[in-house]
Amino acid sequence: MFLEKFGLKLLGFVGLVWLLGAFTPVLARPTASIYEFSSTYYINNGPEAQCDNTGSGTSPDRPWCDFGPVNRHGPFEAGDHILLARGATWNQEMNLSGNGTATNPILLGAYGAGNRPIISRNEGADERGIRLTNPDYWKIQDLEVAHAGACIMIFFTSLGHNGLAFSNIYVHHCFGVHQSRDKSGEVNVLSGQEHMWNSAGIIITGKLPWPYHDGDLAIRGVRMDNIEGTHNFASVSFDFLGHGQYDLTAEGGDYHGVAQDVVLNHLYFHDDDNPMSSSGGCDEGLRLFALQHAVVMNSILDHEAACYSRTGTTAVILGRLKDVAIVNSIVKNIPATGSTDQDAFDYEYFTEGVSIRNTLMANTAGPGIGFIQFRPAPPDHLNGAEASGNVFVNNLAAFNIYNDQNSPISGLLRDNLGTNEVYYREQIGTFEGFTKINNRTIETAADIFQAAEGFSPTSPANGWSYQYYDGNSYRNLDYFEPVERVWQPSAALNLPQIGQFDQHPDSTPGGWVARAWTAPASGTLSLRGRILKSDGTGGGNGVGVRITRNGSPIWPVAGSQNLAGDDEYRGIDYVVDDLAVKAGDVLRFETNCNGDINYDKTSWVPVVAYTARKP
Repeated sequence: MFLEKFGLKLLGFVGLVWLLGAFTPVLARPTASIYEFSSTYYINNGPEAQCDNTGSGTSPDRPWCDFGPVNRHGPFEAGDHILLARGATWNQEMNLSGNGTATNPILLGAYGAGNRPIISRNEGADERGIRLTNPDYWKIQDLEVAHAGACIMIFFTSLGHNGLAFSNIYVHHCFGVHQSRDKSGEVNVLSGQEHMWNSAGIIITGKLPWPYHDGDLAIRGVRMDNIEGTHNFASVSFDFLGHGQYDLTAEGGDYHGVAQDVVLNHLYFHDDDNPMSSSGGCDEGLRLFALQHAVVMNSILDHEAACYSRTGTTAVILGRLKDVAIVNSIVKNIPATGSTDQDAFDYEYFTEGVSIRNTLMANTAGPGIGFIQFRPAPPDHLNGAEASGNVFVNNLAAFNIYNDQNSPISGLLRDNLGTNEVYYREQIGTFEGFTKINNRTIETAADIFQAAEGFSPTSPANGWSYQYYDGNSYRNLDYFEPVERVWQPSAALNLPQIGQFDQHPDSTPGGWVARAWTAPASGTLSLRGRILKSDGTGGGNGVGVRITRNGSPIWPVAGSQNLAGDDEYRGIDYVVDDLAVKAGDVLRFETNCNGDINYDKTSWVPVVAYTARKP
């Protein structure tokens, strides 16, 4: 039961569930396009395409054949669309530039029917799939990019850019550069010029104007939704470190905010395991550096950092960050490779206010979270860390500290639940700078019910079922939609709905959609959860939220709590302890449209844990 429940063996449907939150119901969006576009360029090298690189490329009946005309085009304009034919494949680098506007972005995407268009290179360290320079307001979507030193590279040489959106992208076998060296161990000249420390499926980096000042901004407003990565060195990387050209630490600043206002939603990274033969191995799956005001939510990282690295392995590495949160996610199966760390999250250096909240960390060869402070010059610091409402199962320890500097590490560890024999591992240094509140030990993994890990196309399963209130009583959502993988009333009616991480009410007055848990035994429970907006726009008037037991309120004690429409970063959390239940009691975690159905997708991953069971 432990193996199946916490993913120590891969279940057949797990490889698909990353799609769940990315679906936005048709009824929840305006039906008319808000975009105007200047020119649409079609690219199709299929045998029936009648392609022609000498033409304008603006007709699907006479498309361009390859990326030559695109690369020669020069900057694209606001509203332009560059569309690749579905089912087609190219082995070529696409070079893009140009500036859209907030109301009229430039789109790089797909057209036609069938599989996503593919850009697949030859696994050379110097090869790129897509290279986009100094963009403002671009949307990149519906693509597969593979087998390159960097599959999609966003490169900045100037400051003050805005608006990047990535969606429905699959990146795989993107490797070739490790710490600016290629497979032979030689310094890779191009990666140094591009400030690419490690290969990645999607990398955002740049050679910024020098001298670079603390507080300078390269890009504001980055959104990624529904991104899958596998067999990469890393799947996504924000990496403004300056390796090979100049050092951002030269002025002694922290350089937190090179990229700001970032939302990474519905990531599914798994089996990032491509080793670099003589220069190291698989460092991380997600690399977050030089960000301020960012959130990673509703994501799964499974079997990441899956080969040896001499510098250590982790699923997520955190550095030069301020006001960043990871929430409502799952990180599991980080293998023992003989490396250091081997953890789910690695606080590396220069972090302030970085939080890990309401996330499951299971089966990590190292700790769930590692707090590290080791750089003497410039003086390292790790301030204001928070780990709250998380679940730890089968880790070396929940928390590990490695601090060989004189300055203490500060943070708050509260309301976490774990089955680990060791909660606080003091490898070097102590947790004296942390405040520790209400971190509870749960006897076995079978006593923990985490809604996202327990999600299933069968209902009820793993304690969970999916319901809505029709004005008189609760009814089951009877139809599991196999493409979007959400529970909904029928094949024709897609609202209300519940997915692995998200739920969305319908417009029924007084109606609620509820992720329901039925108690298998009598006993005493602890409940944990955090609720955030998850529609990708920060719009709408918010939703009402509540928890009930057999129809009676638990939280709040009366009525409901309102979640603001733009609350994507922090959300509302709750802690309920010592809740008595009888076998067969039903807890419902409910959302309501608050009178307006638009933009109501909500992230909510409840955790229910027995602190004591009764026979």
